[in-house]
Amino acid sequence: MNKVAMALLTKDKTELSAQTCKPLLQPNKFDLFWIDGSSTAAGERFPYDMSEKEQVSIHVCSNVRGGAGAGLVFALTEMLKGPYTHVGLCEQDVLCSGDWFDRSFALFDIGLRDGFSVGAVSARCYADRVLF
Repeated sequence: MNKVAMALLTKDKTELSAQTCKPLLQPNKFDLFWIDGSSTAAGERFPYDMSEKEQVSIHVCSNVRGGAGAGLVFALTEMLKGPYTHVGLCEQDVLCSGDWFDRSFALFDIGLRDGFSVGAVSARCYADRVLF
């Protein structure tokens, strides 16, 4: 079992999910939790089809209702039940590059070298905000 878990939050829009899930299919680096709130048959079936097609193990949680906020809480609650040292979230409309994981995790070490104890990193760039 991996020490890192990532959650992909989706709702229908399978063509979008098909693009955004590909960089998240890295079972040698982290466990993937697919948190799905789809209400269409195609959306509900998609995570299972993708798991079979790509031959990877995915923890699929279907029928997660209540909107994006509820989905985030559900995802974090599920991942924090496991033995993970790090957990991450990715929404369906965020497209990461293929090397996003290694580059994001390197931020922990960069902060440590600069004397910071980094608690969270992001693969996204905020040009006009400082989050602290």
